[in-house]
Amino acid sequence: MKDLPQRSAMAFDQNITVDQYNSKEYQLHLLGEILRRKAVDPYRNNLVDEFSRIPVATGIVMATQLIRGGQDPDILNRFWKKDEAYHLFSSTYAVRRDNFNALTLRYLNRYGIPVDNAELIKKTINMHAAEVFGYEDYESALDSLFV
Repeated sequence: MKDLPQRSAMAFDQNITVDQYNSKEYQLHLLGEILRRKAVDPYRNNLVDEFSRIPVATGIVMATQLIRGGQDPDILNRFWKKDEAYHLFSSTYAVRRDNFNALTLRYLNRYGIPVDNAELIKKTINMHAAEVFGYEDYESALDSLFV
């Protein structure tokens, strides 16, 4: 990013298949989005933008589990495509926050987790994060989200 005056945006308006989503290329894109949210962007006037408050990694875990579950055939594009109900990568902070909340409710509904059971929510997301990202020490990062 240091050498480029402008970073390139990912194309979030295309239809993709589950196989493409599970490919190394898309997984790298998704992990890049997580890192971009955590990195200081030298091309902005402030060090942390409002989008860094969107828990993209948690959203990716929940969406991936819903996509892999295959029970909602349109979930992939509702997450991936810009301006769809679960899209976390584009638009204003308010829209992305609402999309994250909608995705969370869909995830909790799919796994039968009550909204008020923070410990079960964290434990389930932690378990799924281990499947998606390959590590289990994720629960502490969820403490500020689900209390």
